[in-house]
This record gives sequence, C-alpha cells and structure tokens, in this order.
Amino acid sequence: MCHDENTGKINTFTLERRIIYWKRRTENVRSVMASISQCQICSKLDKSVPADKRSMDCEHFLCNGCVTVHKESRVSQPHRIIDAETLTLPKQCASHPKLTLDFFCTQHDILCCEMCISDNHRTEIKDRVVKEENDIVRKIAKLKESLIQQLDDMENIIRSELQDARKNAVKLLENEKVDSKKSVSKLEKYLTQLDVFTKKGSDPHVFLLLHELQPIVSEENGCLENIVPNLSEPRLIFLEPNQNFVEGKWLGSVTIKEENFAIASVSKNGDVTGLTTDSNDNLVIISRDRLLSYSENGKYINECKLGGDAWDVSFHSTSGNVVVALQENGIQLVNNFTPGRVVKCKNAVWGVLSGNENIFVGDTKGNLHIFSSELRHLKALKIGRNDFYYVHYRRNKIYISEPISDVVHCINDNGSPIFNFTSSTLEMPNGIATDRPGNVYVVGCDSNNIHRLSKNGKKSEVLLGPVDGLKDPSAICFSKDYSKLFLSNEDGASVYVYECQY
Repeated sequence: MCHDENTGKINTFTLERRIIYWKRRTENVRSVMASISQCQICSKLDKSVPADKRSMDCEHFLCNGCVTVHKESRVSQPHRIIDAETLTLPKQCASHPKLTLDFFCTQHDILCCEMCISDNHRTEIKDRVVKEENDIVRKIAKLKESLIQQLDDMENIIRSELQDARKNAVKLLENEKVDSKKSVSKLEKYLTQLDVFTKKGSDPHVFLLLHELQPIVSEENGCLENIVPNLSEPRLIFLEPNQNFVEGKWLGSVTIKEENFAIASVSKNGDVTGLTTDSNDNLVIISRDRLLSYSENGKYINECKLGGDAWDVSFHSTSGNVVVALQENGIQLVNNFTPGRVVKCKNAVWGVLSGNENIFVGDTKGNLHIFSSELRHLKALKIGRNDFYYVHYRRNKIYISEPISDVVHCINDNGSPIFNFTSSTLEMPNGIATDRPGNVYVVGCDSNNIHRLSKNGKKSEVLLGPVDGLKDPSAICFSKDYSKLFLSNEDGASVYVYECQY
C-alpha cells in the first residue's frame, strides 16, 4: 500500500535511504494500527466507540454509525471503505521469529527484519562492487596493452635511429680512410720511383727527380698534416629520457658524437723505459724527456716535457703526484701533467717507486735512497754495488733489480735482506711488478723473458719468452685491478698489453 503511493519518489533514493525511509513509514503504520480499536470521529467528541471500518481516501477509522454519516455526505460519498481487520500487519519475521518486521526493501518489495537486511537485501551493493572491480581490471588490461604497444612503437623508432647513426658513422670513417689513402698512395708511388732511380739511375737523374718531387711531396705531406689532426672518432651515444616516457612519448634517441682522435708523435727509437698507472687507471709512460698518458685502450690523453731525460716513473697515491727519476738531475714531481720542482741527487738515478708514504730511488752506486712525499731526503741504504734500474714496493717489501750483477734484491723497510734471486735463465733483470696474490714478476732484458717468483722467492718459472714475441723488454706494471699487464718491449719501441686471469 505505502509502496504504491510513493513509488516515483522512492526510486530516486539510494538503497540505504530507502531502507531508512520505509522503516519510518512502517513505524508510522504500526502507530496508527495501535489506535485501530477506536473510531477517530467519535474520539474527537470524547466518545470511546470501537472502529469497524476505514476510509482509504481520508484515512480515518470509523464506527458503523460514522460510516453511515460518511456515506451520506456528498464530499465523502465516493471514498472507499474497507474493514479495519484487513489492515492487520504481521509483526514477527517468518525467517527470524525473535525479530520484528521493522524494514521494507524496495528492491524486493517486501517487509523484513534487521537480519534479513544484512543477509539478503544488500546483495545489489556487493554485485555492484564486483562489477566495478571487473570493469577496472578490464581497463587496466587495456591500458597495459596500450603501453606495450606504445613501447614497441618507440623501440622501433629508436632502433631505426640507431641503424641510421651506425651507417653515418661508418660512412664518415670510410670517407676519412679514402682521403688518407689517396695521399699515401701518391707518396708510395713516388717513393718507389725514387728507389728505382737510386739503385739504377745516375746521380744527376736522382737529383732531377728529387727536385721534381720536392713540391709534390711537400703538398701531399701538407695534406696529411691537415688530415691527421682532424681525424674524428665517431661514437654512438644513447640519450636517455629525462622525463616519464609515457608522458614524453619517447624512450630516448641515438646520436653520433665525434671526438678528435689525437695522435702523439713518438720517437722512432721508442725509448719507453718507465710504466705506471694513475688513479684513473690510465697508463703513464716515460719516453726520454717526455711524460705521456694513454687510456687502457691505447688512446692518447696528455703529455708534458720533463726537466731532462728520465728513466722510471711512479704514481704517488696519497698526493696524486707522479714521481719521475731524471737520470742526471735527480727526481721531479709532476702534478696533473704540470712539471714541478726537481730535487738533485748525489749520483745519477734510475729506478723510482712510491710506497708506504715514502719515495724509493735507486742510484748508480748500489744505494737505495728514501725520500718523503715532499722530496725531503730521509736516508740512504747500501744494498748492492752497481746500478739499481728498477724498484718495486709491495706489503712492506722492497724489490730492486741490479742488472749488471744479474740479481734481484728483496729487503724490508729497514734494509734487512729477505732474499736474493738469481737464475741461469734470467739475464739483465729490469722491471719488477707484483700481481694480485703477491707473486713477483721480473723482466729479463737480455734473456728476453719474464720470470714469475713466489712470494718468498724460492720458486720461479718462465712465464713469457722469445716465442711470445719478447725482445729486449724492460719496464712492467699491472693495472689497478690487476686485470691487465703492461710491458715495454722491443727496446721501448712498443708496449704490450696482456689480459690476466686468476
């Protein structure tokens, strides 16, 4: 009854508001039903008369007498009259007898108790939540597919850029190669012609040819001088995105970065006598009166001119300086390839090594000089009789090569001998280095080999020899992580690099 009267209004409510609304309506009906035993018209006249009927239009409970009057009135004559007993509502829930029917569910159009509301009449909320969950899952899956497709598209774009960049880099190198080859081919042609005239022609013919070739060679030489400094080293660079790729719609890009490929002129006679590595693991070498730096891949980095012809070099890790042994003048500090002051020594010096905060220098009289990091002379130790070519320091042990005597000395910090090493297969010992476990590597200059000694010097083996291409080797050193071994070979004309495995 109440549901029919307010259908349009109730449908606009939420479920919770519907339940509250119909609970109040049910309470109102029950309040009215409490007065169903009395005629409402007679009650106004202070009469207590049982009610037998109810007018559905004016909603009054009436006794039989008032019903007669009600029907006789022209206004109330059309009203519908029903027996009051038909309005009796059930009070107890059929499913839960202990609970009263206090609620009305508009979804199922039924009276219900509090337990029924919780168990059976909130399913639409659960169904709605489940439906919303499924909708969100579908949206997430669709977004994922869209992102994957977007990533695939961006990957294809950047791969295409990478291929184009590689082709351009290769083309650049090929063009430079062609230009250089043209000049070299011309010079080789003239050189062959000159060689023929020199061997078979007369002096006048050679003179005329030289006179003719002079401007041509000068021109080609000028071309090469212009080409070499401008040689480029193209590198493929990946520019990563600096923003969210979903918002930026890109994964980065590939471009070519050109770097000048510098070529340092090196003496034809080589003369690389000293090797060490700096804090960046760059290779630092001595070549006569020059200090040069190369990357571990052989790329030239820097150089400077020293205060005289040098023999050996060492990196002082505490100060960051490079210490150089000048054969006639003493020792010199170099900071960031800026030559510093020179400290004179009494005798000519050869080997130099930094270790334990000090600097160790070997001279030509069998003495080992110890300097502070500021080049203050601390003391001299008499160890041998002849030139000390190279000095090495590792774990409180000092290793010294004495080539003329064919001996390697090992002493402690105080100069006390630990062992001396000699071998019939070791001639003219030069450079000394130690690997990661502490084994000692000694270069044999005249024996053209490298010996590996145990830590105590009691065991030894020839690691590399002439069959490995060694000829007049001298200086030796390891990279900082001991993964590479550098060796000055062929009387200093080349530097060999070996990969080390432990």
